Amino acid sequence: MLSEWLFITTEYIALVATSMSGAFVAIGKRLDLIGVWFLSLIASFGGGVLRDLLLGETPPRFFTHYHWLLTVTLVSLAVFIVARYWKGYWHPRVRRVLDSVHNVLDAVGLAAFTVSGVQLALAAGHTDNLFLCAFMGVITGVGGGVIRDIMVMEMPGILHKRVYAVASMIGAVLYWVCLRYAMPEGVAWAIAMTSIVAIRICATVFRWNMPHVPIPEEAPSETEQINEREMIKK
Repeated sequence: MLSEWLFITTEYIALVATSMSGAFVAIGKRLDLIGVWFLSLIASFGGGVLRDLLLGETPPRFFTHYHWLLTVTLVSLAVFIVARYWKGYWHPRVRRVLDSVHNVLDAVGLAAFTVSGVQLALAAGHTDNLFLCAFMGVITGVGGGVIRDIMVMEMPGILHKRVYAVASMIGAVLYWVCLRYAMPEGVAWAIAMTSIVAIRICATVFRWNMPHVPIPEEAPSETEQINEREMIKK
């Protein structure tokens, strides 16, 4: 009973958080109402669809749980209406607050979807496979955001800034380990969720990033390198 309640709670937390996050991104890119709704759907369900296909569950759960579709539709519509009719939405001070809200929602959505991904992998019978369970958690957590960013022609954030995927991975492993060592499911859920959200918030506040290869300022850009290769061919 507790596990079912935790799973439902986790799913709805993730849906509300990621649909609002997707709507914020879509509005910032000047998309229309359908664009805002569709990007919210992608952000909310993209990772889950990939997870279900990898676990062999067809059709993916998104196509059989219409209450999820209704939830995302209502949330994205509410965000759109507020942004369209509230004149203070674009005030710089409000935008700073909304950016902070966006970061928090992104962190909560990442945590909730990561945990739900691990839960479904465990429910599918892969209790002894840490790598698969953790991978399903990460795919569920970051997949929708990656597809969302690609659709608005941005480099996915997990590839170049903050410790986004790392936070998801740590939380997924913690959740699996806690359950593996017979920790109460509610405690394992709280530890995994808290760790992911805490890491993401700290990464935003303290500008944590994974190591990059330093590129000298005088190094030619990718476009210049392509042009140079074309000249050599000629």
